[in-house]
Amino acid sequence: MDINFDRTQDVIMIAGPTASGKTALAIDIAHIVDGVIINGDSMQIYDDLSIITACPSEEEQAAAPHRLYNYLDGAEACSVGKWMALMRAQVDEVRRMGKVPILCGGTALYLNAAQHGISAIPDIPEQLHLQVTAEHRSLGGEAMLAHLKIIDPEIGARLSAGDSQRITRAVEVFRHTNRPLSAWQQDPPQGQLSGQFINISILPDRAELYDRINQRFALMWDGGAIEEVKALLDRNLSPNLPVMKAVGVPQITRYLKGEIDKDNAIDEGQRESRRYAKRQFTFFRNNFITNFLIDETYSARKKIDFFSKVLL
Repeated sequence: MDINFDRTQDVIMIAGPTASGKTALAIDIAHIVDGVIINGDSMQIYDDLSIITACPSEEEQAAAPHRLYNYLDGAEACSVGKWMALMRAQVDEVRRMGKVPILCGGTALYLNAAQHGISAIPDIPEQLHLQVTAEHRSLGGEAMLAHLKIIDPEIGARLSAGDSQRITRAVEVFRHTNRPLSAWQQDPPQGQLSGQFINISILPDRAELYDRINQRFALMWDGGAIEEVKALLDRNLSPNLPVMKAVGVPQITRYLKGEIDKDNAIDEGQRESRRYAKRQFTFFRNNFITNFLIDETYSARKKIDFFSKVLL
């Protein structure tokens, strides 16, 4: 595939499921093109979860410039809109420096928004979110869905009573803006980055990937994940915050509370990590237009001459 790469205008985007080797690839490409790696993962943006989110290590972050990793405190919820604003500021700065922005991550919503934009829905105030969440918990899914079908029939018809997160989202958008979420979604998307996107997907063999996930979660357990989650719990943060729902946090939380033993906690954490990887894999395989596909796990320092020829 012929690509006329303009280092002053274009964006390199690296996408793939967890544990596929995105960080190693991003570092290698950053060396080739004089790039800066910008986080596109919704959990690695938090300072509280370096280990359990497999955030690039200090050594990896020292190997090439990294931005928006360990950036926000866990008490602050990061939405796609907030990430877009932070990301755009970083991209602008990187371009002013004469370097190449490299977006790297596994959060499909973030990466898709960077390339195609998002609906301009205002951020929902935390207090309203908590109110609607509590209402859903009190009334139940059937009653909340019935309410949603009144205020936003189009969205209500798409959802089932078990879709608690989507029901809550649609209700709180309507209450905050007095406009149905379905109407917001029909507006032209906004905020996408300028320039050509060069998209690289890493989609390795699933059996190999799942084995890597299992091994990594077990290593995290002995490598500080327990202490990380304990420190998070000691802060008494709202359980509705994204940082409290990161893969692995609920399982370790149950272990720390004595509800399950170590083996069950590890098994559950590995299983949830695999399920998350499966969702990522499905999206990037079916919905992400890629220029270059790597169908094996990318290993650190494994050079691919093709990228050097294309991206220089």
